[in-house]
Amino acid sequence: CDMTPAYVDTKDIEQAAARGAWPTVCKGLEMSEERIRRYAVEQLWKNKAPPEEQACICDHIGTKDNGWDAAIAEGLATVDDDKIVGCFAKLVAKPDLKKRTEAVVALAQTTAPIARKTLAEVALADGDVKTRYHAIKAIAGMKDFKETMVKLLDNDEKVLRAAAAKGLSGQKDRELVDRLISMATNDKDGEVRAAALVAVKA
Repeated sequence: CDMTPAYVDTKDIEQAAARGAWPTVCKGLEMSEERIRRYAVEQLWKNKAPPEEQACICDHIGTKDNGWDAAIAEGLATVDDDKIVGCFAKLVAKPDLKKRTEAVVALAQTTAPIARKTLAEVALADGDVKTRYHAIKAIAGMKDFKETMVKLLDNDEKVLRAAAAKGLSGQKDRELVDRLISMATNDKDGEVRAAALVAVKA
């Protein structure tokens, strides 16, 4: 049976993944070097490790000080599996997560449905405007989140109103188009008027 080494590098992880020695691959998540942690995550999902073995990603993505591990999150880019991305999404949903704006941006790099759903919730919830802006950008133009964008058109923050208007570009719904035309003409903020105009012309 494989003895899990105390230290692993990318070569060790690659070889371990090839023979299905998942504890050794997971060991990579404990290394101090970001490149090794990122690589270990990628090897787990790219090689389709069994779900119970991929659980080590969830064990390590959160950090003790209410933070998150950016290297592990980067390793999840393009992953579409809710089970793997779900534990990161759960962290991002916490309003007091450290560096939450950066976490929103990292979550948006995944393609899992749970990520989009979480980003829509962040966009609508009270909280840091910059964080919400990045969440809106991540779901802009997606049919499933049209209602989220529509709700944000009434937001007090001009940055969020503008981002929501842009996120509704190319809509054919007459009522919505009329609303965007009205915003393009009447909104008190120039940035919002410009964004609404772009959306209508798209």
